[in-house]
Amino acid sequence: MSDFYTPIKYRTYRYKFYLDANHYIYSSAGEKGAVHPHTWEFAVELKNKNGDFVLFSQIELLINEVLKPYQNICLNEVAPFDKKVPTLENIGEYFKSEMSRKMQEMNWELLCMEISETPSRSYIIR
Repeated sequence: MSDFYTPIKYRTYRYKFYLDANHYIYSSAGEKGAVHPHTWEFAVELKNKNGDFVLFSQIELLINEVLKPYQNICLNEVAPFDKKVPTLENIGEYFKSEMSRKMQEMNWELLCMEISETPSRSYIIR
């Protein structure tokens, strides 16, 4: 008999998601910078804590629910970025927290998230 359906301690998965949005930051002198676009890439590593089979589409739906309200807007104009400058680091910390909360509802854990604003600039949160 195959152990194909035997639950295991946990499984890990890596997903990638994209957020198209604009933002601006401030100079060291406190001057508002130019509004500019990015396609942020989120690579998330998730752990399935109960070992159950889960459809990829279920996880994708939950993560996309977190990102959807921020698609194609200027981040500086919506909470929490209307009060917190949307730097790569601040964006990463916010979305990791929100995604982690969603994953916990399904007994999953977000182990690591890498957010990139360009192919050569990333911020990694463990």
